[in-house]
Amino acid sequence: MTDIQTLFRRTFAHAPPRVIRVPAALELLGGHTEAHQGLFYSAAVDRFTEIAFVPRLDGRIELVRDRGDQRLTVWARECALGEVPGWAAPVAAMVGLLRDRGRNIRGFNAAIMAGPLTGDDGVSLAAALALRELFPFGISETGLTGPAKGLRGGVQPKLTRAQAGWFAEMCRRGGLG
Repeated sequence: MTDIQTLFRRTFAHAPPRVIRVPAALELLGGHTEAHQGLFYSAAVDRFTEIAFVPRLDGRIELVRDRGDQRLTVWARECALGEVPGWAAPVAAMVGLLRDRGRNIRGFNAAIMAGPLTGDDGVSLAAALALRELFPFGISETGLTGPAKGLRGGVQPKLTRAQAGWFAEMCRRGGLG
């Protein structure tokens, strides 16, 4: 059993049905220029952010983080930036974005593990990928759309390169794109 599965089981008393693992990126030079379409160097390192999650139907969101006793329980309709601790901000940003776009967030449990090099960018991307599985949404080059079309057996359609690029940028900015 991995550390994320152990954390999830210890917190929620059952094994997680799904775990997403996102590699950390180390910005070597010029990372701040990326937002302005400039050049930069980055490299993947052997560190990861992981999120284990399961849906719920009662409208509650329960999060736990691997650092200390960081735990949060909040109603999905009340989950908003500024209302949650900083470590949960990437999740709150994505929940708020989906809610603003008319998605019914029914709730979920999630455990988050992030190494020291992964930072909040990894948490943002892992949270966005988890929420895309829990509450399917489509992606265009200009933003999120309604429920994803073409779902087969609950599986999201593969993103095009343009969609994947936009989605990654949105996640790096904390889901506010």
